[in-house]
Amino acid sequence: MDGSTATALETPRKAAVLGSPIAHSKSPLLHLAAYEALGLSDWTYERIECTGEQLPALVDSLGPEWVGLSVTMPGKIA
Repeated sequence: MDGSTATALETPRKAAVLGSPIAHSKSPLLHLAAYEALGLSDWTYERIECTGEQLPALVDSLGPEWVGLSVTMPGKIA
């Protein structure tokens, strides 16, 4: 995806890493640095504490501004 397409979107875009525990995750730091380098100033990336049992309801509750999720333990099933 090139930055010109992404920045043309009218609403801020959100992404996150989901898991439990999640406070230690470096994903937001890495993603936010990439967004900055690409000029995606209206994009955010956060950590969301979420158990495997909570995952379906959380995903169902997300709005159209959500463009991506990374899932780690315990939601990741082999």
